This record gives sequence, structure tokens and C-alpha cells, in this order.
Amino acid sequence: MQPNLLNPILVEIKQVDDSATVFSNRRREPVNRVKRSVSFKVNAQIVFMENVYIDATKGKSPDERNLGGVIENAVGYIIVRKTDLQSVGKTLDIGDQIVSYGNVGVEEDCKYFLIGKKDAAHYSDIGQCTLEKWFFEDRS
Repeated sequence: MQPNLLNPILVEIKQVDDSATVFSNRRREPVNRVKRSVSFKVNAQIVFMENVYIDATKGKSPDERNLGGVIENAVGYIIVRKTDLQSVGKTLDIGDQIVSYGNVGVEEDCKYFLIGKKDAAHYSDIGQCTLEKWFFEDRS
């Protein structure tokens, strides 16, 4: 059984191309710029919010001194069905970029970067999660 997305729209994503990106041997981070692969589109549900915290405890206490780490503050999230990603042969990862969203003819260009994932609450008959919730941030 597949869950329905509420108000699905097309989201265009460019993924990090590790084979074309040059990494520093000492720092294990990209030198100059991250290279991206050809974009693909997938149906998703997109939500924009201010101060969306990936970890629920961080939402209650946004003081990193108490939590021992950096607070990742997203501007929104997308919900994607795993089967939709499988049908285009993709798996999302941190650092992938959302370059546009909207249906054909009314796309909105953007530059949002995926910063974290949570499995969504719908489980199939085999007991596995069928939705992914990806948080994104605006780095501009």
C-alpha cells in the first residue's frame, strides 16, 4: 500500500557528484566547488516553516551549550515516497540541492540544500517506512 501525498508538486533536485568533485586529502572536504549531477524531478510534498528543528529536543531548548552540538535550523522540509525515488533510480543524501519546485509551467527557482532526514510515520505491510522527510536550509 502506498500513502498519498497531500498536494504533491514536482521538486527538481541536483545531487552531489562525488566522482567529479575534487576533495582535499587532508581535510576530506571539496576543493573549490562541489560538482553536481544532472537534475531529476520527483513528486513531493513541500512545507515552508520558520525555525524547524530536526531534533525535537532542540526545538524545546535551542541552546547548543545544553545539547552539545550545532543546532541545524531548517526553513522547511519535503516529504517523498521511497517508491518514487526508486522509480527514478535515486537516493537522496545530505548536501543535495533543490533547484526548483512547482508543477510544469509554474516552477519556482530556488537554492535549498538538504541537511537531514527522518523516516516518516507511514509503514507498509512489510513493516518498513515508505516515506522520507528531508529538511532543507537556505544558505544565501
